Amino acid sequence: MIPRTALLAFALLGGGHVPLCLAQGAGGDSAAKRADTAVAGPADSGVAAVPVAPPPPVFIAPVDTTLAAGCAGAPARSLAANLLMVTFSPGTAPSERAAAAEAVGGTLAGSVDPDTEYFRVPAEGSDAQLQAIADRVIRLDPVTQVSPAVCPPQPAGSDSALK
Repeated sequence: MIPRTALLAFALLGGGHVPLCLAQGAGGDSAAKRADTAVAGPADSGVAAVPVAPPPPVFIAPVDTTLAAGCAGAPARSLAANLLMVTFSPGTAPSERAAAAEAVGGTLAGSVDPDTEYFRVPAEGSDAQLQAIADRVIRLDPVTQVSPAVCPPQPAGSDSALK
């Protein structure tokens, strides 16, 4: 029979593990602990402590600061203001990438991956102007793909998600 105090300790600690192996000893009710799973409790309490699992690791996704700046104050799934994602042919030199951005009045704003760059362009926050600039960028020689940058959902618990 498991003593009530052990069940109470198990319940108070969230019931994350099976309680210690409790058994009746030769001298009546006593708690027998397995050395590999037991954690010693206070000597005077008469209650054995239950091992508690460590919290799971917390993984924080990396923040794309260029996209975050372009999406400041924008709702999820809207287009990032004045920002295009431009994919180049593999091996396109950085100077050719910068020249492509300059050809449409823009600047390189950061890398997405080895072949894709963000272009900050003068679209004045207009989706129509952003599309017109994208239409010009796709015609440039080293460019293979152009798309507007879409704003991601805000992380749960962030201040901007409450607005």
